Order: sequence, then C-alpha cells, then structure tokens
Amino acid sequence: MNIDVNRLARRPDGPRLLVYLDQSTLSALATEKDHGELLELLRTEVNAGRLLCPVSSGHEDETARIHTRDPKLWKEIDGLADELSIGIGFRGEEEIEFAEIHAAAAAFAGHETQPTWKEAFGSDPNTERDELFFGFGGGQIRVRAYFEPDEMLHEEVEHERSKETGMDKVYSELREKGFSFEEMAEGNLNR
Repeated sequence: MNIDVNRLARRPDGPRLLVYLDQSTLSALATEKDHGELLELLRTEVNAGRLLCPVSSGHEDETARIHTRDPKLWKEIDGLADELSIGIGFRGEEEIEFAEIHAAAAAFAGHETQPTWKEAFGSDPNTERDELFFGFGGGQIRVRAYFEPDEMLHEEVEHERSKETGMDKVYSELREKGFSFEEMAEGNLNR
C-alpha cells in the first residue's frame, strides 16, 4: 500500500502563507547575525500580512530549556517567536489529534465539518492584523502576558524530553541510512 504522506498535510485555506519554524531555526534567527537577511524577509512578510510563523507548545518547551542556561537568550527567542506568530499558535498535540479524527469522521459520515484551521489553531491564522492588534485607526499594539519558566516547568520539560532520547537515536540512524522523512512516515503508517 502506497500512501502519499504529503497529501496528509492538511492546510487551512487562506491568503497567508504559514511557515513552521522548528526550534533550531527559530533560535538561529534570534541569535545568529548571519541569518539577518532571512529574518528581515520574514519580518517584512509578517508585517505585510502575507506570512505567519505559528508557535507551538514544542517551542515553549524547548525555549524553557534554554532559560536554565541563559535567561536573556530565552527572552530573545521567545520574543521573536511571538513577533513572527503575531500571537497565533498551534493547539496542543492531543487537541489537534482529536479535532482531526472528529473532522475525518464527520466527513466520512457526510456531515458538515468546521473550517480546517480550527483543527490546529486556537485562532484563525488568516485573521487580519488590525483585528489582532489594538490601536486607533490601524491596530498597532498587541498586549501579551507571559511568565518566565519556573522550576516546575523545567522539570516537566526535562521529563518529557527524556522520553524522546531513544527516538532521536533511531531517527538519526535511519537518516544516516539514507531514509527521507517521507519514507519513514510512510513506513510508520504501513506498520
């Protein structure tokens, strides 16, 4: 059985391009000067409303790990993630799985389904900036409350991270053998 894994990547309709930045890319953009041109391009496109880099709980967890080593660096990475996401983030992994299963079941049963964005995001990623930001005649300010990671979050993140160590090793071994992400995903689906 061949499965087109790229077809499984569902994306919400809309004019805004959604770009997921993994943690290493986000960290590099925030801290390494040689990525300045790419960072300016991303900022320009986000500010123009053509692009959005949504955040995930994975970003928050990985950035919390950085906080233990360098709180100033944590603040730079967290701030950049917020700037490029304009406050739009992925739901939690379990919420997304439930919403996708619900949508698939509804579609199979011939029932009306909700907009695709509701499966993955807390807010519509194509919402106009003026609706997300406060201000007089143009929406210039967005209020954000956040708390620096505390010891309990650090412990939880390290506990969850320890579960992944074995998987990281297997993933690296498969990559070294020349398997692409798509081949590994298809192999897991065919098990």
